[in-house]
Amino acid sequence: MFKKDQQSSMTETALLDALKSAQERIGQAESERSKFEAAITAARKEERLLVKLLELRGIHSPDSGQKSDTVRKSVPGEKRASGNLRRQLVDAVLEELTSSGRPVHISELMRMLRTRGIAVPGLGTQANLISYLRREPQLVRTSRGMYALSAWGLKTLRHFNDSSEKELH
Repeated sequence: MFKKDQQSSMTETALLDALKSAQERIGQAESERSKFEAAITAARKEERLLVKLLELRGIHSPDSGQKSDTVRKSVPGEKRASGNLRRQLVDAVLEELTSSGRPVHISELMRMLRTRGIAVPGLGTQANLISYLRREPQLVRTSRGMYALSAWGLKTLRHFNDSSEKELH
């Protein structure tokens, strides 16, 4: 009996140590992921600014061969493509969430976009912004009107039109 209790407590100790180690690795990985997301967001912002500068100078953006939503060949008099507006909008929201470090309400996001001079395609309403945010895998809706980075691991509130929440009458 003594051997079994001793073996059981050793196993529990080993399991608790393994759990603590796993939780520490998770914390380190999440910290590194946040740093990478911030670096990517900063690089995207720099890319957008450089593309704008090139366009202002009438220089065609070079075709880098890399997939990018903002680098494109510019044509004089051409309007900005809707994909670029969407990417600019989503990048701004990602930057705001990254810098705030917390979920942000949709009205706060709208205010921030207005401050930055970023137009929401469509009628420019919160509903238009929500339609863009719902398509973005890097974002989650944590509660009514609140959005966060999916990297934070917060629970996603299901949308009202999900079939799993519809009542059958």
